[in-house]
Amino acid sequence: METGPSEFLPQLHNALAARATWLETRQVPLLKESVRTYRSLFGGIYAILVKKGLIREDPYATEGRVRDIKVPADDPIPDGAEAEEASLRLAAYRKQLDFLVNDLQIGLDTVDLEGLKRVSALLGYVDWEDMGDSSFSPITRALYRLMGTVRLGTDVISARILIDTQAQIAESLGSARARLAELESWHRERWKAEVREKVLPRVPASPQTGVEDRAGETAAIKRVFEQKMPAATWRSDLVTEILEEDRPEDAGLRCARLLASLSIPQPAVVRLETSFDRRPRILEAVRGLCRLNEELARGEEVLLSNETDLDRHGLSFFQRIRRWFRRGRGKVDDRYYEIELRDAASAEPKRVNLSFLGFIGDLREMQGVLTELSDESSAPSRRLAALGEKQVVDFLDWQLRQLRQFHRKMEALNSLFQIRAVNERRIAARGIKLELLAVENGIARADAVRQEWGPPRPPIEPAVEGEMKV
Repeated sequence: METGPSEFLPQLHNALAARATWLETRQVPLLKESVRTYRSLFGGIYAILVKKGLIREDPYATEGRVRDIKVPADDPIPDGAEAEEASLRLAAYRKQLDFLVNDLQIGLDTVDLEGLKRVSALLGYVDWEDMGDSSFSPITRALYRLMGTVRLGTDVISARILIDTQAQIAESLGSARARLAELESWHRERWKAEVREKVLPRVPASPQTGVEDRAGETAAIKRVFEQKMPAATWRSDLVTEILEEDRPEDAGLRCARLLASLSIPQPAVVRLETSFDRRPRILEAVRGLCRLNEELARGEEVLLSNETDLDRHGLSFFQRIRRWFRRGRGKVDDRYYEIELRDAASAEPKRVNLSFLGFIGDLREMQGVLTELSDESSAPSRRLAALGEKQVVDFLDWQLRQLRQFHRKMEALNSLFQIRAVNERRIAARGIKLELLAVENGIARADAVRQEWGPPRPPIEPAVEGEMKV
């Protein structure tokens, strides 16, 4: 079984080694600092709730030492027991955060992929982004009501502290999630590299390429995997990614893009100038995000193709005739898909009904904006360059929020279509793993520049947006 050009594997191992060094020396310390900050902020909220008598401190806090990451229970809370259950669960959560900061040695060699996922789940135990009575998480709803009691009370200082602390939590968790995602991505790519090196060369070549044969190919890989990597964990999803990435067409391009995704972000060269205008650096971050329009376009093309094939496969003959007549009258049937939206630290994904055609329309509109701004000679790009520093930073914040939302929805649709294609067997669905990875890395690079200007302001659409429509 071929895995691409003969020089690809050595280059991949070198890229993984270089990125591991960068992660250990640069990103892991920042991750630890973000987690430490979050623990401190949560501790402040916990202390206020205890002081107000809304919860009680765990009487068994000194008993039993935490030895591993374990997300506290988040099952439904019985009626009339909210204060008691919240006290126990929040106390257990605080102990887990203390263990995470004081005892767990976070690093590529000390925490594997499963461990990183448990850390992500722990940080996502409270859904700070969707805190309210409508949250899916019982502990989030309970904490929201407890904090609401303080905010609506007469203690203005405590209420102000809770509001400010919640805003700071969003910043610290965002930083921690981004760096956890980088560590998880490295572990996945290293696992795939080992399989490419130790397993794939020993798998008998298969001339067939159908979807049904993909299952047989995966089974053959698993048999060799159990012989050559007995101590490793089998990951069928990553094997599917390997088979998708190593297919013959465009193999060279895909190898190059995979290596590029593992490249280390280079620090900007600092030049001594008489002017202290910092706009050029932030403008370059904005235009770097604009260049992601090509990855978004490729991802959209694949999603549209997969969705069309799957939708046509599920229609009867008369349903196709009905749709044809409706299109002739200028009517288009929208399709809604229930997808799971999750971020890097979400223990329980959110289920959302997504209008597919509406999403594609929004995605194309964003691509249009990015395309216009990527051309420095265009009128919108010139107007952007003429803005003040604060306005450009606000626009970058808006860009980052929008692209993160599109990335999550594209990721969820890609997963949904892949699962449906496997279940229906007669349909072959391509993946957009590399496109999503390129978008994710582009967002991370721009966010690193954005952090130099301090924490983002609350998510309000920037004033520049009205001027930047194309």
